[in-house]
Amino acid sequence: MDRRPSDGIDIKDLSLEAIRHFIRSSGNDANVSEPIAEGDIRSVLSHLDMIKPDGRISKAAVLLFHPEPWRVVRGAFLMIGEFSEKDDLMREEYVRCPLILLPDRALSVLMDKFVPGSFDYSDMRRKTVHRYPPEAVREMLTNAIIHKDYSS
Repeated sequence: MDRRPSDGIDIKDLSLEAIRHFIRSSGNDANVSEPIAEGDIRSVLSHLDMIKPDGRISKAAVLLFHPEPWRVVRGAFLMIGEFSEKDDLMREEYVRCPLILLPDRALSVLMDKFVPGSFDYSDMRRKTVHRYPPEAVREMLTNAIIHKDYSS
C-alpha cells in the first residue's frame, strides 16, 4: 500500500516543516542544506523510495509529509479520549498533522491536557514532574501510529 503512487498529490503539496523535521531527526543523512529546495526534497524522497521516476509520490510520502494526510488516506490522524469508569467518552481531542510529526504533537496534547504533571520546586526552579516518563509515552504513541492499518 505505501509504495503505490498517490494520484493528484504533487511534491509541492508536501509540508516543508515535516520534511525538515525528518531530516533533522534522521541526522541529516541525506546531506540536505537549508533552505530546502525542491530538488533536495526529490532527492530525500528518492533515497527513501517514495517517488516514482515519473514524479508521482507514494502513499507513504503522503502519510509522512502531507500537511493533511487524513484527506488522502482515511484514518491518518490520532484521536485521544478520556473515558469514565463506566466507559463513557468524557472528552476527546483530534491530533491532525503529517504522521512524522504526530508522536511529538500527540505527546504534547497528552501531557498538557490529559495527564498533566505536577510541579517540583526543590531546586529553586519549577520543574514539571510527569506521572509517566514522556519518552515511554512517546514510544507507545510511535508504535501505535506505525502499526495502525492505513490501507482502508
